Amino acid sequence: MKICHDCAKSSKPGYSRCQKCLDLHSAQERKYRKRDIEKYRIFMKRRGDERIDAGLCRSCGGLKDPDADEGYVDCVNCRLRLTRRI
Repeated sequence: MKICHDCAKSSKPGYSRCQKCLDLHSAQERKYRKRDIEKYRIFMKRRGDERIDAGLCRSCGGLKDPDADEGYVDCVNCRLRLTRRI
């Protein structure tokens, strides 16, 4: 079992943090985004553009398979995750 990289307790399956740290991190992110939403949007746009220019996945920053991902800005895993969410 993995260990939470914030508090060193056992992490939630499929995550790198425990549930308590996930909740805390989510609350802090919401607070940050709410405080200055335009600054956050600019940051996310710039980060996505930098990843696309480097040939990485726009969403996760991981490497893309050149054969399967030609013409896409997201990797296969992120495209599947995004289509399941809709």
